[in-house]
Amino acid sequence: MNGLDKEALRRRFKEQLRAPHQAGSPGAGLGLLDIARRAAMPLLLARTLLTGEWEFVSILVRI
Repeated sequence: MNGLDKEALRRRFKEQLRAPHQAGSPGAGLGLLDIARRAAMPLLLARTLLTGEWEFVSILVRI
């Protein structure tokens, strides 16, 4: 998402909004797109591996 400009984020948000909901999908895409649209700076992502299957993900957003 950081590679998209504001207009591309707006288009992607509208596409996602109009797309049919997929069963079993976590559905975080629309919310993350909305956050990225409102952010004043690129999102910062940090991932920490906890176990072989789990990891902790944090996102820093400056609005």
